[in-house]
Amino acid sequence: MLSRATRTIVALAILGTAFWYTPAFGQDPDIKRTIEGIVEAINSGDVAGFVSFYSDDAIRMPPGEQPVAGAEAIQIAMTEFAAETEMNLRIPAIGTVMDGDLAVAWVYPYTFLTRAKSGGQPLVEQGKWVVILQKRSGEWKVISDMWNRIEEEGS
Repeated sequence: MLSRATRTIVALAILGTAFWYTPAFGQDPDIKRTIEGIVEAINSGDVAGFVSFYSDDAIRMPPGEQPVAGAEAIQIAMTEFAAETEMNLRIPAIGTVMDGDLAVAWVYPYTFLTRAKSGGQPLVEQGKWVVILQKRSGEWKVISDMWNRIEEEGS
């Protein structure tokens, strides 16, 4: 059994380490602009603009599908989707946590409206989106992202 003094020293050491290493929470304006730029590119169907926010080695992890790895594969997948689909992505807020040149951003809840360009009823999806970014050559680039749908109650 450790003495009370030893337990106190260990607790203070743990707390000191926690205070020494604390990532920054908040709203980084450059990350916010990056996420908003992705949304604008999606909504305008600008595939090249969309891909420009991703690193060359980025990995997208769509729900229920295999990961899409690399900017070229992301461009191909998005080109195919955008050719057939009208898109409107709405995001209410962006949360971020940063540590040096790495950051995680999250959007909750997003609303994504899609409709086949050939017609039909629009589909509405609400979900959560997590984006991992890295500062490369002075710019925040997405190195990975994933998202999932919020299931309606009773589904």
